[in-house]
Amino acid sequence: MSEIPPKDRALFLGLLRLEPNVTKAARAAGYAPATLRRLRERDPGFGAEWDEALDEGIEALEAEAHRRAKDGVLRPIYQKGDLVGHETVYSDQLIMFLLKAHRPEKYRERSDVKSTQGGVLKLEVITGIPEDLPGSYAHRMQHHGPHAIEDLVEGVDVPFVSERREETPEEVSDAG
Repeated sequence: MSEIPPKDRALFLGLLRLEPNVTKAARAAGYAPATLRRLRERDPGFGAEWDEALDEGIEALEAEAHRRAKDGVLRPIYQKGDLVGHETVYSDQLIMFLLKAHRPEKYRERSDVKSTQGGVLKLEVITGIPEDLPGSYAHRMQHHGPHAIEDLVEGVDVPFVSERREETPEEVSDAG
């Protein structure tokens, strides 16, 4: 197949903008994903439109992630099976993901391995932020509202959960 009808092309690209999943968009448009991938390789114009549609779809997901991180999401509260209200819930994990994406030099995960005298290597692994800890972002948002993001960005020390362990050089070489 060297070309698809303009109507099908527009449908596929529109679906890709709505949900940036090539397989799902291709199938919903009535095509095998491999067929459209081959066409993309042969037709630079279609490839450019594909990239643009995919970028727009991903940007929409990023905008939704930012909205949820900043504004939270409403979660229903039930008592004895009856809906009695809603609470706004924030996600520290989403905030950290966005910070890592937009400020990797500051928020990316790092690891330093150093040998100390005596042949023992000390390793500390950052594993995440506990959401229920009083200093965590989610806790601040629940108790102090949306302005709490300013505190996080302006350098409030957010506690991390970490694991510490010591390994001998032999254990490290056996694992690698």
